Amino acid sequence: MTGPVPAVRQALEERRVELLITRKVELQADENVIGEDLFDDDIVVVAGARNPWSRRRRIELADLASEP
Repeated sequence: MTGPVPAVRQALEERRVELLITRKVELQADENVIGEDLFDDDIVVVAGARNPWSRRRRIELADLASEP
């Protein structure tokens, strides 16, 4: 499921979603929702030494949107 936080929260409350793995979002904790950090890693993009992207100094996420 994708969507804004209120829609995700509603899906959790209606039990249309049982498990949500996502980037950290602010959901109000209550007796029906328990959140737990699984890891604390930065997101990285890796390219091989001969890949054309490795020569670029500034890359925006939008530049990579259509890449395999």
